[in-house]
Amino acid sequence: MNHRLVEDEIDRYISWPGQATSYMVGRLTLDRLRADARARLGSRFDLRDFHDVVLGRGMMALDQLALRVNDWISNTLNDG
Repeated sequence: MNHRLVEDEIDRYISWPGQATSYMVGRLTLDRLRADARARLGSRFDLRDFHDVVLGRGMMALDQLALRVNDWISNTLNDG
């Protein structure tokens, strides 16, 4: 492994300690939302549609994103 890359990562964690935690909270939330959508929609789940819902309105708070995904799930279930 490149020693300089390791030093850069260490410096990043020291100077911006909340970044890694924030990233992981977001990742786990997205993983949970995707798993929930896949479970509730079954064969109607489409990963491209999920990505459109998640990315379509840009940045937003995770609780707002969860509401948006849940609305999408409900609408998809009601359409079919």
